[in-house]
Amino acid sequence: MKAVVWNGPGRIDLEDVADARIEEPTDAVVRLTMSAICGTDLHMVRGTMPGCSPERCWGTRGWASWRRSARRSAVSGPVIVS
Repeated sequence: MKAVVWNGPGRIDLEDVADARIEEPTDAVVRLTMSAICGTDLHMVRGTMPGCSPERCWGTRGWASWRRSARRSAVSGPVIVS
């Protein structure tokens, strides 16, 4: 799958990464159709976010369609993720 990845100050790339998988009972896999970063993420662009390491995937909010989850859910159709 594709992900927006921070690779150091000023280096933001679209890369192939491993497919998402369910690891915890509360996890869900969704297909994003739109995603955004928030203002705080701009600190990473500049390299001023403490504790941020290269190869960090971005995307804190988005518009998605439900794919699968570890437990049965009443959710169907488009969802907003945050």
